[in-house]
Amino acid sequence: MNTASRDRPEDVAALREAGQALRRAQRKALSGGGGEDLRRATDDRRALVQSLADAGVAAIGARGGAHRDAIAETFDAASVDDELGERLQAGTLEREARPTAGFGAIEGFEVLQGGGSDEDESADEEDPAQARKERAREARAAAQRAAAAERAADKARTRAEDLKEKAAAAVTAAREADADAKRLADEARTERKRADRSAKAAESDA
Repeated sequence: MNTASRDRPEDVAALREAGQALRRAQRKALSGGGGEDLRRATDDRRALVQSLADAGVAAIGARGGAHRDAIAETFDAASVDDELGERLQAGTLEREARPTAGFGAIEGFEVLQGGGSDEDESADEEDPAQARKERAREARAAAQRAAAAERAADKARTRAEDLKEKAAAAVTAAREADADAKRLADEARTERKRADRSAKAAESDA
């Protein structure tokens, strides 16, 4: 991961900015709006995490595929954790990390004004505090579902890559076996011809 961060400093900086953008989008979502911003920020951040995870796997080499999930989770955590992000950007991460919850804790954010839809006109009839709690709960649940989906997609991708490698190895083995079979068949024909000539020679001597 440190190698990938040193090789791709611009992507690491973009990842940290994507984490901040996600936090801002979450704050908007808590105030009842910004759903499209939240989806866009989530997609942008996921794309950067996957791109850097690919680079991290490549930096490790043949063993990288087995560590892809942990690498992706570390980039995931660094995007929303300032301390981890700084260590990642400096190339001094000492161990793998995992995101604490979904896209990072969203409790305690200031609720922004505005950003609601026309339906918010009826909000005066609701308990504002209860409404904020409900929106926060929904935002947390959505973030956790999205994070779970990302991890499942990464695992599926890793499995697909492993299966491709195994399939390629099987094709190579099959080709080698076919070549061996042809070689042995040629040797058998040669030996048969020799045996036939020896048999004829023996008959002539008799």
